[in-house]
Amino acid sequence: MRAWYEPDRERFNDLAWEDFKDEMKDEFLPKDWEDEFRLKVIDMRHRKTEEFREFMIRFERANMVLRGTRFFLEGQNLTNQLEAAACDDLRKMIIHKKELAAIWTKPLSDVKKLREWRNEVILLDRKRMEERSRIAEFVAAANIVNKPTPSSSRPRTDPPAGTTRLPKLTDAEKTVLSNHNGCFKCRKFYANHKATDCKNPWPDAKTYKTITEADGLAAQAKQGKTSTSKPVASIMEIGETIAAIRSYSPLAATTGVLDTGTDSDEYVKQISVPHIIWPGLIHNENGPTWPRVYDMLINCGSPSVLIDDDLVSQLELRRRKVTWHVPPLGDAWGKAAGEDVQPKEWVKLKVSSPCNTWTAVTVRAYVAPSLCAPVLLGRSWLKFNKLSGDHENDRLIHNPTGLDILRLPKPSPQPIKLSPKQRREERKREWKEQMEMVEKKRKELGKQLNEEITEYLKGRKIPSKILLMERGRAAGERRRLNLGRIVKLRRGEERKGEGTEADLEGPDNGEGKQTELGIGRERGYRGIVS
Repeated sequence: MRAWYEPDRERFNDLAWEDFKDEMKDEFLPKDWEDEFRLKVIDMRHRKTEEFREFMIRFERANMVLRGTRFFLEGQNLTNQLEAAACDDLRKMIIHKKELAAIWTKPLSDVKKLREWRNEVILLDRKRMEERSRIAEFVAAANIVNKPTPSSSRPRTDPPAGTTRLPKLTDAEKTVLSNHNGCFKCRKFYANHKATDCKNPWPDAKTYKTITEADGLAAQAKQGKTSTSKPVASIMEIGETIAAIRSYSPLAATTGVLDTGTDSDEYVKQISVPHIIWPGLIHNENGPTWPRVYDMLINCGSPSVLIDDDLVSQLELRRRKVTWHVPPLGDAWGKAAGEDVQPKEWVKLKVSSPCNTWTAVTVRAYVAPSLCAPVLLGRSWLKFNKLSGDHENDRLIHNPTGLDILRLPKPSPQPIKLSPKQRREERKREWKEQMEMVEKKRKELGKQLNEEITEYLKGRKIPSKILLMERGRAAGERRRLNLGRIVKLRRGEERKGEGTEADLEGPDNGEGKQTELGIGRERGYRGIVS
């Protein structure tokens, strides 16, 4: 730090304290130190054996490091995180204490509200610790009273006194007996009981012979059963390379836990069940990988979350160095079964359902060069996301909401937002469709009306179209003949000597008007025409 401070001492001395801190953070802290430290603060948990006062001191001390950043917790946000980090017993007491929620409605400053909330929770924690001490004392006293004596706690499996003692079983004999469901006391094959439950007498030491594999095979042939000398594990083939996570318990190498001397086929219908595969989206800097959906393997037997090395490169996730000790994870890194290695890199992993109905919290995932699935979600992912498995019904329940993430409901489609131009075109299209529908309806009604009229006129005497046309022609011919006669009458060709053309038109009354005689004649001519 001296090498950084001395060359620019004068400028640093003129800076305000907050500006100097910012300069120092930029120089000595990584860019994402806020995110890293925030995760550490959020991951802090209150232990059942720890007083809540001590936990709050640790938590607030870590929270003060984030002061001045957007991740600093204060006020009700701080109490919410403390409540979530409390142990199960204390958290239930806080939830049922309704007075704690009412503190934040009081007309007090945030500092006084926080102090009052802290004091109330400390009182609840004292009651919890006192109750825990009473239970521990009661259990200790009960264990002292009911502690079994050596003579009664273990059944007698030694041969009676005064008899020749049997030779101790060798490791080879124990292996043969174990492979053939034998008893370590009576030393019989397929005895269907353990040495602690054996009621048979001890073998005669004088006639006893060392047990061999040939004896076990002979007993097997008599029983007609298949030897179970080697456990067989059934694994679903996902790819050419199968990754395994070594368990600290020897039960992980078996397909089930059955009593010694029983045949698994008599009780278990299937020797294996399908893996739990959860399809989901993986988030990177650009958001979720839609529409690419990855099949992720949920493994409640793995303590860690793993992600394939090729997938990390494909999604361009930021790799980080592992700086803490990690228990050996066996051949998930492509190593031999007995060769233990530790992961060297990890990434931040955030996944969500394909329809974004449910999104998981961000967790750390170790990078594995060779993995059976794109992502292996272990117990840490299940725990931090508050998921519990119902293996009988193949369900994975999110405890806060009760959702089954294996059967998430599909969200309702969101309405599409249109621009003004698109809305105008949509209205035109709707108007055109309505007009076409009206025109179609009009044609249908016209056709229906014509059919009804045709049906109504059936059997009635109606002149045909041809007859009407002939009548029209005859009427026209008559009109022409009558007009010809009128013209001849006016010319005086039919009536000779009955007057001049002026007489036919009627006498003039001196005012340029026709007389009634002329008008009557004209009306008569018109009557003939009509």
